[in-house]
Amino acid sequence: MSDEQTSLIKKIGIDGVMILVASIVFCVSVYSLLTDRENTRRKTKNETPVARLTTSKNDVRRRVDTGFSWGMIRKDDVAFDGDSLFTGVDSEALFEIESGGKFTVEPNSLVILRTRSSALQFDLQYGSISAKVQTNQPIIVGSHDVPQKITAEDADVRIIADGPGHDTKVQVLKGEIHLSDAALSNASESTPKPLQQGEFAHISPSGAVTIKRTEITLLSPSSGQNLWLPLGGSVKFIWNRVGTTANQPVQFEISMDPSFTQPLVRAVINANQFDLPEGRRPEGGVYWRVAPLANHQMIPPTLPWRLS
Repeated sequence: MSDEQTSLIKKIGIDGVMILVASIVFCVSVYSLLTDRENTRRKTKNETPVARLTTSKNDVRRRVDTGFSWGMIRKDDVAFDGDSLFTGVDSEALFEIESGGKFTVEPNSLVILRTRSSALQFDLQYGSISAKVQTNQPIIVGSHDVPQKITAEDADVRIIADGPGHDTKVQVLKGEIHLSDAALSNASESTPKPLQQGEFAHISPSGAVTIKRTEITLLSPSSGQNLWLPLGGSVKFIWNRVGTTANQPVQFEISMDPSFTQPLVRAVINANQFDLPEGRRPEGGVYWRVAPLANHQMIPPTLPWRLS
């Protein structure tokens, strides 16, 4: 035993050393117990697995239905019915749904995963999720009281929520979907509402659905596209305007954050494209959107695209 260790024992006493050792053993035991509890939980037949994490970036956390604390979730970990998923700034997570399809929890988001009538339900508290909806694999959006079922043959959607008390927005990125009231036991009681690419639905906290169509369609870069550009090249953003927006100025924005609270680029132009030079190209995933200035109504942004 070194002189420093002997001196430390004299200062705190034998009883203090024993208390210190006991505290360490207790902490290790609690950690092992919690870890074993989670492992047991994952194996029990009473828990319903809903999705598996395939890739993640930065701060991605999960809280189990019966837990109070958040823990990291890693590749190939399984999310169960009732789990909550959180992503921080510049963070995202891609999951494969057990019944088929995929979804991505985008940055700054909190969602509770549930199952309802054998379908995966996204109870999105805030933030955004993108999902692929396949044949015979519907998903459900909204809270437990006013859920809406999304069915499609092959479609990409984006779900956006600004927090409790606000509308949940569903944007069709590709294909066509049908919205119906998932709370009704008889499907014939609810008339499905069709939505096509370029349209989005506002679902109010009371469950009322309003369908809107944007007069601006984002064309390129496409949703989720990875861009590989040579040095000295520029990025060309292209969109289409129809109706009342055809000859009106628009506001073009690029942001690292899907909420666009601090856009990296903001420009007012009267055109259908914007060239971003190499010197202004951000690294990593970004969002972009275009909004008409006449009524100041921003369309939901596209999914992230990346530069390398």
